[in-house]
Parts: sequence; structure tokens; C-alpha cells
Amino acid sequence: MKSLVFPPTLSSAQILRRLGGYYRVRRIQPWQGKKILLDTFDGRLFRHGLILIKTGFEYTLVPYKKAGLGQGMACRTRKLVLHVRDLPWSALKKKIAPLVEPRALLPQADWRERRIGIMLFNRKQQVIGQGVVIESVRSKGRFLLVMINGEKGFSADLRALIKEMKAWGGEQVQRNPWLLFLEHLRIALTDYRPKRIVKLQPQWPAYHALTLLLAFQIRILLQNERGLRHDWDVEFLHDFRVAIRRARSVISLFKKNLPAKKLDALRRDFRLLSEATNPLRDLDVQLLRRPLYHKLLPTSLHPGLEKLLRAIARERQKEYLRFVRVLNGAAYQRIKKQWLFSLEQDKTEWASRPAGRLPIRQEVAKLVWKKFGQLQKMKKEDWRNADDEALHRMRIETKKLRYLLEFFSSLFPQPAMAPLLEQLRQVQDHLGHLNDLAVQQVKLLDHLQKSSPLLRHPQTIAAIGALVAVLHQEQEQWKNALAETMEPFFASSHKKSYRKLFREPLGR
Repeated sequence: MKSLVFPPTLSSAQILRRLGGYYRVRRIQPWQGKKILLDTFDGRLFRHGLILIKTGFEYTLVPYKKAGLGQGMACRTRKLVLHVRDLPWSALKKKIAPLVEPRALLPQADWRERRIGIMLFNRKQQVIGQGVVIESVRSKGRFLLVMINGEKGFSADLRALIKEMKAWGGEQVQRNPWLLFLEHLRIALTDYRPKRIVKLQPQWPAYHALTLLLAFQIRILLQNERGLRHDWDVEFLHDFRVAIRRARSVISLFKKNLPAKKLDALRRDFRLLSEATNPLRDLDVQLLRRPLYHKLLPTSLHPGLEKLLRAIARERQKEYLRFVRVLNGAAYQRIKKQWLFSLEQDKTEWASRPAGRLPIRQEVAKLVWKKFGQLQKMKKEDWRNADDEALHRMRIETKKLRYLLEFFSSLFPQPAMAPLLEQLRQVQDHLGHLNDLAVQQVKLLDHLQKSSPLLRHPQTIAAIGALVAVLHQEQEQWKNALAETMEPFFASSHKKSYRKLFREPLGR
């Protein structure tokens, strides 16, 4: 199969007329209509080599890493599809569900397409080739693709045809047509990268690097705002909260390097915003755990569990409306307008402190070594016998160290940083799961203090009690396994790695 892309000055009608000047062209199953490309906000399907196209009531999933247009999976439904659960049961649904949930499937681009199958005959009425002419048009451009497959015994005719089409302006390409299509129509599915490493230079003054990082986190807030206001899926709130948490960590860790007055005001706005997200996220997490809760409880308690989940869903809707009011409030408006402008445009205002003008790599190395040393002072019995509150504090401190390594990884050798980050992630994941289990139990018991009839029902109370018991048992199992996860963090070889990277370069 030969593929040629033509300049936007040509149309499919012109290509067909020119082909007709050399061969008899039979048109097969011409089609035209609107197509919509669907993906999650963070492009999960595209990152897994897949493209989901909606045409009328039909949904088609095609791989873009294979040659040709691909014969994709398909399913049909008249139902409005926002999440995978809205699709009818099919091979397509089975394929994409584990890749995208719990994210929504959102329109990323739409275009008008004209597709015409063709058969080419020579003067002896012999078929020399078959193919397809595809013309896609949207406001940002036109994409015209011709794909031809020569019949056996007519390779010379095909070569002559390809040569002639190149003279018309066609460019023969080897890349997958879907990638060419996205490129020509300027459709980007990987622009959203909340964990992207901001490239920094070791000798930059600290204030310059820190304002870049803070502005980047505010940009992540803005990118998620529309999804939050539409309540498309719970991951918009999750990423929104992570950006807030990262910004607050920068403020907390580098308070000596930035002007105190500005930093205090920015900290207050971020704290207010963070506190406003907590109740909504807690309810989201409980609803996300519906499948898990069903597995944990016997079927006899499922009716009570469903009553609990219905009550949580109602409470969640009320909490969501309260949160939208916070988005419209003064603190968030200051962050997205005043503070973003200040961080990006008025950098000199952030350079007032002498420590802010010191090289960023030097300041980061000192902080990492200090934070690592504080964690190393903990005795094994401190974390083996720690209660929930102590484990929570430990999780926060390890998270700050992890953020330091992630934010500033571009300042240090990557081969040396990778194992340190991986070890911290393992510790963080373990402590995070322990904290989740503790919070779940508290939040479930909180429901017993509420006056909703659904929550007062004996079946619901029984389900809550059973869930708390099961979660407590799991929490104890994870506490017993904590030693195994934490042991490598306290190993002497681990300390040597930190010393070599962050202590010795300072000459101390």
C-alpha cells in the first residue's frame, strides 16, 4: 500500500479528475460526514497507541502505530457517551476500560471527512489497483490522503502512477496515516503534562527558578478549571489538588528565599483553596471505591452498601456546588490573575531577599540534605510503632523530600537520581495507602453522625460497621509490612548516595 499526502491547495475532486485522465475510475462506497476524535483530557488512549473516532452513533477504535488505516474495533449506541460505562458491552469497551477509567471521554477535535474508495482500470479494462481518497477539513487546515495498492502483475503501472501523482504535489510517506492526519490538522493530544519536569539551570538565581515552578503549578490549575466546572470526571479535582499541594510545598520549603510578605499572602490563598477541596475529594474517593467495597462485603450487606453510596452521592453533589462557589471566590481569582501575572511578569519583585539570588542548585542541595537528615533521625521503633497521626506526618515529610527531587531533577545527574526517586515513591505509596485506609475508616464512621434516612437505616449501619472492620484489618497488615518497605531507606548505601549527590558538592 502506497500513501501520498497532497498539499491543501488540492481537493479530492481534483485528484479524482486527474486520475480519470489516465485511468477509468470506479468509485466505491463514497461517504462524507462529521467525525469526532475522543480521548481523555490527558490523552490516555493516544499514549497507548489508540485513537477513538465517533461517527454518528458508531464508535471505532483504531491503532495508529501499525501501518495503514487499520481495521478497528467498533460498537454502536444512541446513548450519550461521557464515560466508558456508557458504551455498550463490546470488545472495544473491554479494551479501553482499564486504560481510561475513571476519566471521561471528551471531544478533542472534529472535522468533516469525505472518503471515496476507488478501483483503477486500464484501457483493457484490467484492474491495475485499488485504493481510497480521504479528504478531511477543519478550521485549522485540510488533509488530503491517497492510498493505492497495486494489483499483482501491474507494478510498473503503479510506479508510473505514483510518479505522476508526485508531479501533482503528492508526497509519498511511510509514517502511519493517522499520525500524519493529526499533524496536518494541528491536533495535539499530549499537551497536558502535569508532571513535566521544568528544565532549570544550576546557576539560575533561586527566585527565578522558584517563580517558574510556582507559575507552572498555577497553569495546571487553569488547565483543570474547565473540567472541574463541568464536573466531567474526578481526575480534574485530583490534578487540581496535586498542583495546589506542589505549590504549597515550594512555598514551605523555600520560605527563606522569597519575600515573606508576598509569600504569606500567596500561602493563605493556596491554603484556603486546598481546604475547600478536601471534603469533595474525600467523597469522590469513597464513590470510586464502590467496586472494591462490593468485593470486601458479603452480598447480604450489599443493599446497605448501596444505600450508603446513594447518600454519599447526594452529599457529593451538594459539596460540589459549594466548591464551585470557591472557584468563583476571591482567593482563586487572585491566584489565576494577580499571582500568575506577578510570577511570570514581575520577577524582580521576588528577588528582594539575598537568599533568593543564590544559585538554585546550591539551595536545593542544602535543603535535600537537611530534609533527608531529619528523616534519617527517626528510629526504627518510631515508625514501627507509630500511630496514624505519626504515620501521616512521616508521609508529609517524605512527600516534601520527593517533591524536592522531582522538581529539581534536571539539576542533578539522572542516572543517580532515578533510584533515589524510585525508593521514595515506594515509601510514599506505602505510607499513602496506610493514610488512605485510616481516612476511609474515619469518614465512614462520620456518616453515622448524619441525619439522612439512608444513613440511619439498619442495613446501612451494618454495612458501615463491616467495612470499617475489614479496612482496619487491612491497615494492620500494611503496618506490619511497613518495615520491609522502609528498611532500604535507612540503609548505609542509601545515605552514601545522598551524601555524594547533595553534601559533597557543597564542600562540607
